[in-house]
Amino acid sequence: MSGQACGSLIAFLFYNWHPSKLFMGDAGSLFLGFSAAFISIALTQGPKSIVRPVAPLLVLAVPIVDTVTVMIRRLMKRKSPFHADTEHLHHVLLKLGRGKKQTTIIITTLSGLFSATAIAGTIFQIPEYYLFFFFMLYFAVYFTASFFVCIMLQKRTKSPITLH
Repeated sequence: MSGQACGSLIAFLFYNWHPSKLFMGDAGSLFLGFSAAFISIALTQGPKSIVRPVAPLLVLAVPIVDTVTVMIRRLMKRKSPFHADTEHLHHVLLKLGRGKKQTTIIITTLSGLFSATAIAGTIFQIPEYYLFFFFMLYFAVYFTASFFVCIMLQKRTKSPITLH
């Protein structure tokens, strides 16, 4: 079952590379998130599991941290955490002048580095608390930096810009 879910994720990535041939929409993103969560749970639970729970956390660090950060920022603005805006990482990179292809490469590379760290941590049996600390450090840096992006964009264009 997890093989089928993994196959669907790989197929989606193949067809969603820039220029994408698919539009995922809300239902698609919910399915994608469900599949990733299912695979994470299936790989980390059970008596013969060799994958530790921190590994999927690192593999999914970029979308998890981005989503949590955006939701917290929305709540701080007294908006619904489910309110649509343009404060996600890909929107910010586009507003910073990166093209769609470069934005995709940046996010994919970042995700790849976290995935490589998860794989290396599993192979070399790095203690989970070190890997979790690495995740939390990324979260803290990303969350803090998200507050300065708007200021940087305002100075760059010399006009008030909001990311929503």
